[in-house]
Amino acid sequence: MIGKHLLHNNTDVFACEIAPIGSHLYYSILFCKKNTREKILALRGIENKFQNIRSKSNEPQIVQMQFDFWENELTCSHPQHPITQYLQSQNLIDERLMAILKAYKSDAYIQLYEHQVDIINYYKNTRESLEKIIIEDEFLQNFGSFIGRAEFLIYLREYIQKGKIYFSGEQLLKHHVTLYDLSRHQKSASVEGLLQDELNQLKTYWESLDIDLKKLKKLRPSYILAKMYYKQLQEIEKNIFVIFTHKIDLTPIRKLWIALQYA
Repeated sequence: MIGKHLLHNNTDVFACEIAPIGSHLYYSILFCKKNTREKILALRGIENKFQNIRSKSNEPQIVQMQFDFWENELTCSHPQHPITQYLQSQNLIDERLMAILKAYKSDAYIQLYEHQVDIINYYKNTRESLEKIIIEDEFLQNFGSFIGRAEFLIYLREYIQKGKIYFSGEQLLKHHVTLYDLSRHQKSASVEGLLQDELNQLKTYWESLDIDLKKLKKLRPSYILAKMYYKQLQEIEKNIFVIFTHKIDLTPIRKLWIALQYA
């Protein structure tokens, strides 16, 4: 029911943090069965924990301590955190989650990726890997990468504030843009070209997602999430500099409509 917590077990306390009412994730799992909602919330919840370590502190020792904590949670017999307790109870803790943690740990110490292939590999080892666990399809390509890259462009202002830039050095050089230009939210032709180039790549990613939803029921929550991001990107394309000034979001009715279409 809309307005109710989505979880009813030991991860319930994190439901509003992971998928607050009105969020994309909230609507993407609104019509899922209870066990599917719980699984998605737990997996996306632990990914959020990994992602946020770097943004909470610039102190290497604190960052290391946080990653050590989660590594211990994934490897010990009796985890302490409710999310890892749930994941363990569902046999969802394995080498794949550990690999995702290690990929986020490596990313935490990188300010700027030099080559575009490095960015592609980052998304492949993080968002793409997590999506394959959620969807239970090891062969599905580009789905997690689209979600990750779309989030970066849509929430670019927040990413800049956190000091995490997922444009490569090659991209910046190609468009004659500096990190200083981005931090100052400079509205120049060079920055516009960079943003438009990323948007065009995302459109290509979306068009490559040749998916039969009738055959992939487990894919629907992720597809709904990706569809909402795609609709946001279409709004951003009308005025690409808007991402520097305020957040472009879909109305709750539009999100609900998209969720109902593919439920």
